[in-house]
Formats: sequence, C-alpha cells, structure tokens
Amino acid sequence: MMEQIDFVLLRGLAREAGHWGNFVDRVESQDFCQSAYALDLPGMGRFHKISSPLSVGEMAEFIMAEIEQLPRNPRAPLVLLSVSLGSMVAIELAHRYPQKFSKIILMNVSVASLSPIHHRLMLSAWKSMVKIMAQKSPRAREQAVLQMVSNNAEAQGRVLSQWEEIAKKRSPKPANVLRQLIAAAAFRLPKQRPLCPMVIFASESDRMVDVRCSKKLAQHWQIPIHTHPSAGHELALDAPEWVIEKVAESLSL
Repeated sequence: MMEQIDFVLLRGLAREAGHWGNFVDRVESQDFCQSAYALDLPGMGRFHKISSPLSVGEMAEFIMAEIEQLPRNPRAPLVLLSVSLGSMVAIELAHRYPQKFSKIILMNVSVASLSPIHHRLMLSAWKSMVKIMAQKSPRAREQAVLQMVSNNAEAQGRVLSQWEEIAKKRSPKPANVLRQLIAAAAFRLPKQRPLCPMVIFASESDRMVDVRCSKKLAQHWQIPIHTHPSAGHELALDAPEWVIEKVAESLSL
C-alpha cells in the first residue's frame, strides 16, 4: 500500500486558493493522499490586502512559513503541486529546503533563463489581458480570464459563477498583479537542480504559456514530463482526472 502523503497546492498569476475549486477535494479523496492544503501567495486570496513581494524568493519564504503552521504530521511526506507562477515558487522552495519535500510537481511552468518572453506569455495572452483589464464587471472579467486559460467550455461554465464570487470578495489589487509579473520576469533557475524528485505536467494546447517552456525545463534538468493534448493553461480545471492519474503514477516511481 502506498504511503499516504500531504499535498500543498500553489496557484499562479493573480489567482488564489479558491480557484482550485473542488480539485483540492479530489486530491484529498485519493488513497495516496492524507491531507491537501491550498495556500495563497502573498498579495492574493486571504492575503489580498498586503503587498505582493517583488521576488519569487520572498514568496517562497512566505509559503514556507505557512507550511510550517499547517496542522500536519511534520514527518509525513510532503508534495508540492503547483502551476505557473506557483511552480516558480515551488522550484525555489525545493532549492532552499530540499529535505522538506518528497516530490515537486510543476504544471505549465516557465523560467526566463530558458525561454523568451513571447513564449512565457504568448502574444494571444497579452491581447487577452488587455481585454480582461477593459472589462468593468467581475463576471465579464472572469469570463475573459477563463476564455484565455481554459479550453474546456463545460468546465468554464461550471466555475464561472464561483470565480465571479471570488473576484467580488477578494479581487487582487492591480499593483499586486504587476508585482507578481515583475517577480516572475526576474526569476532565474538555481544553478543546480534541487535534490528532491521533480516531474512536469504540461498542456500542448496552452494558449497562455507556450508548452515549449515546460519542455525546455524538462530537457535542461532531465525531469520527466507528461503532456496533455487538448487542455489549456488551467490543466487541473480542464483535465482533473488526467492530472490525478499522472500524480498517482509519479508517486509510484
């Protein structure tokens, strides 16, 4: 029987723990999972009133402090499951605290030292972001976000109202989104690959971050990579069962 594991889930640019929706419960319901915790980056979610740090390193230290306060057995294996900007934070955590994590799972990740800016944020995504910023209502804004990050119309319709409510209650400050962008743009890989095992999940049809970014990191650090043919940037939204299946596979290796 596989040892039960604790999971910490980290979100990406301008997103918060609530945007995982029922995916956290799906992870927690698996036989391999003991507990799953979705944490907010500073400046997002329950921390939306504070300033977001201008470096991924500061974000990592903030998250590490949050992890240390979780009501969990510190001896239980701990896996980071992260997406986009959250994956940069996960890489930095793995670099600084390799003994703390049994595995790091990176989804649709990019780093400046390996990929050009027009791959890290595709031209179509820049156009979509202009459209998003022009929307006056939270619902229209979140609908535009979903159209950018998801390729699954059914999933978009299912979560739109939830995302609208999040935007009404805890919409991120534009300054914090900008600060996150600055931190992401400045992030560089550690010189040495972290010691803890890593795996990458990526979307071949991601219209926000070019899949070549994930593939370049996989090649650079010789990390196993699994790609989904049709999901968008929101891999856990568009293909949750596939993600969970790949998580289970990666844990058995």
